[in-house]
Amino acid sequence: MNSLAGFTLVVNVFEGTHGHKITHAGQQRTKNKHLGIAERIGIGDARKGDKAEEGERKQGEKNGKFEFHDLVLKCKNSHSQRSFKFYSGIRFYFAIAAQLSILEKIQKMFTNDTLSGKNILVTGGGSGLGLAMAKMFASLGAQVAICGRSEEKLQKAVLEIGHNAIYESCDVRDYEAVGAMMARLEERMGGINGLVNNAAGNFLSASEDLSPNAFNTVVDIVLKGTFNCTQHFGKLNIAAERRGAVVLNIVTTYTETGSAFVLPSACAKAGVYALTNSLAMEWAHYGIRLNAIAPGPFPTEGAWSRLLPDKSIEEKYMKGIPAGRYGKHEELGWLATFLMCDMSAYMTGECVTIDGGERLQAGQFNMFANLFPREQLRAFFGMMKGSRK
Repeated sequence: MNSLAGFTLVVNVFEGTHGHKITHAGQQRTKNKHLGIAERIGIGDARKGDKAEEGERKQGEKNGKFEFHDLVLKCKNSHSQRSFKFYSGIRFYFAIAAQLSILEKIQKMFTNDTLSGKNILVTGGGSGLGLAMAKMFASLGAQVAICGRSEEKLQKAVLEIGHNAIYESCDVRDYEAVGAMMARLEERMGGINGLVNNAAGNFLSASEDLSPNAFNTVVDIVLKGTFNCTQHFGKLNIAAERRGAVVLNIVTTYTETGSAFVLPSACAKAGVYALTNSLAMEWAHYGIRLNAIAPGPFPTEGAWSRLLPDKSIEEKYMKGIPAGRYGKHEELGWLATFLMCDMSAYMTGECVTIDGGERLQAGQFNMFANLFPREQLRAFFGMMKGSRK
């Protein structure tokens, strides 16, 4: 982390007036060794002594070519560069080259064939986090299918995903319909060996005001839908003796703690978590892995407004996140990719939380209990319920 921080500081110094020099050096670093790079980025001839180079530095500053003093100050203060007083061209090159090498390793963790050979179905893939994961998978070599209830939304989504993505219209609550969909995908994709159970539903409500239908709707989508898709997926892979199949379930940060005002979701996601661990043990015999991700706040269109419809509440909510920000969709995509690819082949029965530390306050929506009087909360949730109709 220290060396990466040093690289960030170096780049920040050059981004303003001459960031192009850094970029140019980076592009040429494998072709122009040592002296060539030092000269290309305008820092002087590395063969000269410090006195001669200091003269070039002053002349360079005078001509506005670079601000050497700012660079030294920034890099001296970073953990990885504190030992340097002056940079000769050659020393500067090695410092940058070392940092670029680290960055290259990070970038090379995933390549365009990381998920090659993976045929993955993402439920609820027509929008939000499901769509974000589907796009990431497709860009890294997977053959991707998405499913959902809105055919119009799915049609738009596959165009956005690209890479010959396909879709199936299906309600995951319908066991027989899910079985038929899985059979079609097995044929269309030449075997389906990856499943992401992402389809979900959630809303805020005082638990005493919940109707049986409201409770059942969420449980049917989240828990029963996950069971429906997972069992049919498992049957296909077991029958085909296809080892290496992977199931990834999307749960929540309050899976174990529970959370106020989202009782149906808390109950359903806890069930999905138990399903993940149960089948990870049972289906290991068949070479099928099951893991879960517990995402914290990742803003999405639609679902986010149903949970945090007021800007002032959203601002207070973010203050409770130690990281001080919301998650980025690509961050979830990277984690999902790792858990779906062969790099995690020894991981099963694991739930990985990605929430900027938000789970440490226990219960994602517990904050509402202390934010307003109870009757005011009930009235507020009632208005939200009316807006969903």
